[in-house]
Parts: sequence; structure tokens; C-alpha cells
Amino acid sequence: AFDAPKAVIGPQEERVGGARVWALPNPSGLNAHWSLAAMAEEFGRLREAAGVPPRVAGEPLP
Repeated sequence: AFDAPKAVIGPQEERVGGARVWALPNPSGLNAHWSLAAMAEEFGRLREAAGVPPRVAGEPLP
């Protein structure tokens, strides 16, 4: 992650252009050790940190 090969999944200390950085697992098939449920959980943590409310399936986007 941006010249940080030991970066961990989740919020990072460094910023890019003043913006917070959050590392997420790559959904590539080469990353098969990440289950769909684990990836969804990490993406959910980012959504919560960004203050975005959860969507209900079938509801239109705002």
C-alpha cells in the first residue's frame, strides 16, 4: 500500500493529500485467503468510519 508493504488492513497513520487512508483486502481471486464474509466486514468498517449509513437491499441510492 503506497510503498508500505507491511501495511495492515484498516485505517493507516499516513495521509494522502490530507485525506485519511484505509487499506482494504484486494478482492482478486489471488487473495483467496480472504473470505467474502471477512471482506464484507472490512468494507463495512470503512463505511461506518466514513459515517455512511447502511443501505437496505432494494432501496434506491440517494
